[in-house]
Amino acid sequence: KDEFTATGDLDFVVSEAADLGGVSGGTPDYLDVKTKWLYYQFYRGDLDDYDYTGSGRGADAGKLQEAIWWLEGELTTEPASNKFLDAADDWFDVNSDWDTDDVMVLNLYKNYGEDDEVKLQSQLIVVPLPSAVWVGFALLGGLGIVRRLRRRNAV
Repeated sequence: KDEFTATGDLDFVVSEAADLGGVSGGTPDYLDVKTKWLYYQFYRGDLDDYDYTGSGRGADAGKLQEAIWWLEGELTTEPASNKFLDAADDWFDVNSDWDTDDVMVLNLYKNYGEDDEVKLQSQLIVVPLPSAVWVGFALLGGLGIVRRLRRRNAV
C-alpha cells in the first residue's frame, strides 16, 4: 500500500502537468485525458464499480492507482485485468473529444534552504474549488470589510 505523507511546510505549484515524467519520461508530463476522466469520476463519487465504503475499497483504490500509473507512463508493464483501465478505454472510444480543465496536478516541493529543494510525489486535484469553499471565502472577506469599517467609524 502506497501512501503520501509529509511533515512540515511544503511549497506547491498547480499545473496541467507533473514536473517529472516517470519511467516514460517527459518534462513536463501532461495528464492523459483518460486519467483526467477516471480521477474526475472518482472525485465525484460516480466511478462505476468502485467500492467507496465497503470491504473492497482498498483493492479498488489499488486498481485505480495502477490504472492511473499506467496511463501516465509510470509503469513498464501493462496491468493485467484492470476494470478501471478497461472502463477508461471503453469511455474514450465513445468520448474521445471530452476534456476538462478541472483535473490538475499539484506539484509538491520540500524546501530545505537556499538552492536545496526536493520534488515530492505529484498529486491529482480538482479545481476550481467547490462553490461552498468560495462562499466561505466571501463571507470571511465580508467580515474583514465590516471589521475595517467599524474601526474607521470608531475613530
